[in-house]
Amino acid sequence: MSSSASRLISERFDTTGSCKKWALRSVSKPKNLIKPMKAITLQDNASKNPVPWLLTGYFEGEQRRLCPSFPGYSVTESGRLFTHRRKTGGAAKKLGVPTVVVDFSYEKELKRPYVDPKHPYVNYPICVNGKQRAIGIHRLLADAFFGPRQNGQVVRHLDDNPQNNHLSNLKYGTNKENAQDAIRNNKRKCNEDHHMSKLSNQDVREIRRLRHQKVTVPELKKMFGVCTATIEGVIYNRYYKDVI
Repeated sequence: MSSSASRLISERFDTTGSCKKWALRSVSKPKNLIKPMKAITLQDNASKNPVPWLLTGYFEGEQRRLCPSFPGYSVTESGRLFTHRRKTGGAAKKLGVPTVVVDFSYEKELKRPYVDPKHPYVNYPICVNGKQRAIGIHRLLADAFFGPRQNGQVVRHLDDNPQNNHLSNLKYGTNKENAQDAIRNNKRKCNEDHHMSKLSNQDVREIRRLRHQKVTVPELKKMFGVCTATIEGVIYNRYYKDVI
């Protein structure tokens, strides 16, 4: 294929949106594509199986990839989102699954995100199965660079700032890991100032002192009127970590 030609990507998806196959054909070269596109294989961080992802190239010095679960969209490392011309492929009837053809000879950057004041995530209007939906840019970035999200996973902002959507600040994880991020970044209170706290900081210190003196967990439960999990969380420093 000549250097003046790029490629047209035919993405085959099953009903869950996971990528099954990439097919390549020549089309005219799009703007700002410094390196030719190529198919690469990364390891899915959830299933540990090799999965084909697509490296679309670089845009103004940033790596850019397709979003496999959202055909026709690509995103850069810093969260710049692009839409591309796409249409349903004629092979869809034979395959029995949706086939989307993405043409990189046309692209448009989406520059009008929506931020909900109550949930300050950066969302973009994305066309999914012919319907417009608001999708967080953090989800699109993780989908493009880490692969489709598995059941039970969430996209974590490592610094707990939902406005910081650079690839280096994102990672898949569980709700528990997401909560631990909040505590580590001092975004979630875990002492007597928390509105759900049943123990004062002095109670916490007393529980730890009494436990050191061999007072049993059932006895501590009765003394402070809380459950076993709370007492053990205090003793083993799972709760009230900032109380010394």
